[in-house]
Amino acid sequence: MAQNIYDHPDFFLGYVMFRDHEPDGAVRTCTTLPPGRVDRSPCGTGSSANLAALFARGLVKVGDARLSRSIIGGEFTAEAIGETEIGGRKAVLPRITGRGYVYGRSQLQPFPAGFVLSDTWGPQVDLLT
Repeated sequence: MAQNIYDHPDFFLGYVMFRDHEPDGAVRTCTTLPPGRVDRSPCGTGSSANLAALFARGLVKVGDARLSRSIIGGEFTAEAIGETEIGGRKAVLPRITGRGYVYGRSQLQPFPAGFVLSDTWGPQVDLLT
């Protein structure tokens, strides 16, 4: 499996969003974050980042909206409501709308390499093994 290594002078890469495109045009997302958590929401930060990448490539313009769908079916709409400049580059101003719900709990099998997924948020993270 190929591995990409990222080194940024100002930012730590802590969140990774896996994305795929659905037949209806939505982006299916699964966001992971240390130490092996999965965000069950469509992820507002990741939806904004996806919108920004599309905007930078000229695939989204002000007024356009894209639907982000989580692995459990929750949906956020990411809309380009304006543009600005950051660090000398054009940037999009996003608006994220939607709702989040607790749908239930499920147990996931461990990955062969030992990647741990949890449904624990907050100070209990130290209890993970």
